Amino acid sequence: MTYHPLMINWQHKKITVIGGGSVAERKIKSYLKTGAIITIISPVITPNLYQLVQEKEISWLEKTYEPTDTEDALYIIAATNNAALNEEIMKSCEPHQLTLNVSNHRSSNTMMPAIMKQENLQIAVSTNGASPIVAQKVRNQIKQLIEAQQLEYNIARIAKKRREIIDEELNEQKQQQLQLLTSDFILE
Repeated sequence: MTYHPLMINWQHKKITVIGGGSVAERKIKSYLKTGAIITIISPVITPNLYQLVQEKEISWLEKTYEPTDTEDALYIIAATNNAALNEEIMKSCEPHQLTLNVSNHRSSNTMMPAIMKQENLQIAVSTNGASPIVAQKVRNQIKQLIEAQQLEYNIARIAKKRREIIDEELNEQKQQQLQLLTSDFILE
């Protein structure tokens, strides 16, 4: 299977997570600030997930999985501790739905990369499932480099100037000005 990176606006998109353990918790936490509508399907959940339910950050259907539970979800994450159930969940999904099987990425049509987020910068690192630990290590090294270079500050400065150029310059001059704006931008 070939994967291609894509940034998605999750605002108001439905994510259904089947399973309420630590793996489900980790996956859910990565989507909390995206504006997605997150629902957990599980008879039990971790204390941290329960806290998120109490805070109305996510919703919880306290039950076992049924195939109809994923019908209206854009993204389905099968995160149970039962590999056979995770496979069953994947088979019940429609081809147009995004899926992630935490126990067997080959039956999924998405992968979760190691992500580093700052205000204006996001970096995702993937090894296409070969070694998530290596992806995390690469992400952490990139994060250290970015923090050492105060990259977030520089990106904010460039973003402000870019908006000014887009608002003020004539069309034929915009691209030239935007190129000039970032001509000295180098990571060392």
